[in-house]
Amino acid sequence: MPGLLFSINYDKNAIQKALNFYPLPGYSVNEILNDHRRFFIASNSPKDYPVTWWQRGDQGVYFEGMVYPSDDRMADELFKCFLPAGFQHQLLDRWVLKQDGEFVVLLIDFKTQQALLVNDRFGRLPLYLLKEGRKLAISRELSFLSKLTEFGRPDKTAQALNLLFGFIPGEKTLIDKIQRISPHSRLEIDLMNGRFMMVNQFEIISPSGEVGRKDMDLLLQHLNSALENRVNSLPHAALSLSGGLDSRLLASLLRNNDRSLPWLTYADYESTAQSDLHAVDLIVDRLGGRPLHQRIDLPQTSWMDVVELLNLKQGMNPADMAFLLPFLRVFRHTKKVMFTGDGGDKTLDDLRPGVKIFSQKQLISSLMVKHSLISLSLVGFLSETKQDDVLDYINETIKRYHTNSFEKKYIHFMIRERAMHWLFEGEDRNRYYCWTTTPYYSPDFFDLAMRIPMKAKAGGKVFKYLFPQLPGDLQNVVNPNWSAALTQTNQLYWLFFKQSLKTGVGVYLGKTTRSSAEYIDLESFKIRNRFVSEGSHLITEEMSSRFGKIKLPETVWFRIITTWSPKSIP
Repeated sequence: MPGLLFSINYDKNAIQKALNFYPLPGYSVNEILNDHRRFFIASNSPKDYPVTWWQRGDQGVYFEGMVYPSDDRMADELFKCFLPAGFQHQLLDRWVLKQDGEFVVLLIDFKTQQALLVNDRFGRLPLYLLKEGRKLAISRELSFLSKLTEFGRPDKTAQALNLLFGFIPGEKTLIDKIQRISPHSRLEIDLMNGRFMMVNQFEIISPSGEVGRKDMDLLLQHLNSALENRVNSLPHAALSLSGGLDSRLLASLLRNNDRSLPWLTYADYESTAQSDLHAVDLIVDRLGGRPLHQRIDLPQTSWMDVVELLNLKQGMNPADMAFLLPFLRVFRHTKKVMFTGDGGDKTLDDLRPGVKIFSQKQLISSLMVKHSLISLSLVGFLSETKQDDVLDYINETIKRYHTNSFEKKYIHFMIRERAMHWLFEGEDRNRYYCWTTTPYYSPDFFDLAMRIPMKAKAGGKVFKYLFPQLPGDLQNVVNPNWSAALTQTNQLYWLFFKQSLKTGVGVYLGKTTRSSAEYIDLESFKIRNRFVSEGSHLITEEMSSRFGKIKLPETVWFRIITTWSPKSIP
């Protein structure tokens, strides 16, 4: 990921080796401070990436990211957090909670040799940490840490989790010594010996008992303010418009505010999303946005794009998402900022499991029914990992949530793991090509959305209330994810009933429902994805030997490549 490179007590040769990044146009390592005897601070980023360094005497502040609206007093506010011998932690914590944005802040006191690092409340810019004895490194760029470590080895449990879910819950990465820093964390760092203390402060507000029209109207106001603040702060913005509810709500808001931003939609090469494209056409026509809209027809995914994604993301984003890179390059070439509807499904949808859960075992079963394509036993076989090790890790991760309710634990997993480890990593993939943001994680909007009871969100009720207040009557356009419009109440009832029944069968039988996807062997997968000659090095001899005779869904084959290939590709 573009951005911060920070290390303590690593020598010059180790740092130079670690700076050998996968080349992207316009990227360079921009050194801020380089004390070969102690610490190194830099950013790996293009010229227009939002990184600022302020220094006043013996005090320095590194700021990466954006806040909305932009704040000219930010530097003054952050320098107030310094004390003669330390930092005003509470003042900084309050500052973080007030901000709507995506950011990382590093405060350094050169006189006392102390540092303080914080990220935004939701951890919107993924951060990673490596600790080896007196050596410490924190970076947005995972490959920097993977090349910096002297003793890094694959984390077997993380590999199994990546196969199971397509993402890694908790703090693990695919490399044993490297961990992901939690959202809304504060790290106090001793620059002399690399010691640190980390405090995780992220919380999710519990739903209130009731919700009224005033709450729903205020929710729309908060979303509109968050969107307008981003439009005013970011020039050359464009909306990534799909046929779903989340991005169409933003398109309708923009139209209601007479904002003439471009709307960009991609059509994948395999034509797997024709219903989405049909919905987009209806949305654009209903909003009178045809002059604003551009459809991008994507080419067939190339093995070179798969290699690029694996090198950039180091396994934190699955290889099958490489099909999206040509769409992202359009934003880079036209110097556009991307607005997305990411987060709408986590804030405005009913996140409950669909069945009543009475135990931790049933909770984990429901998560596997929701997110896994293959059974835990098959994952254990493929990754040579004990099932108990995987289950123990999932259990320990869930136990850290500050709730005793199994339903709330499920909801926390959907936000803390699914959103923050799958969706945020995907957004950060996009930031290699353009700055991207969404208003759905604005704190005021998020907190109010979380206060709304899940039953009041069931069946798209919130969307059904919001759309009639905006142009286009978009509640009548079919949501491709449901194959029904918000107004088609009977169809939605049966859809959610069938989903609940499927989940219940999986949970109470303790089995992962077999994926409806086609199961193919490795050779068929290679031929289908042109990996036989051009990209054959993505399939190692070890992978061919271990998995060659097994039949799996295509997505799982991509997860295998994602999990085992990053260390072996050039």
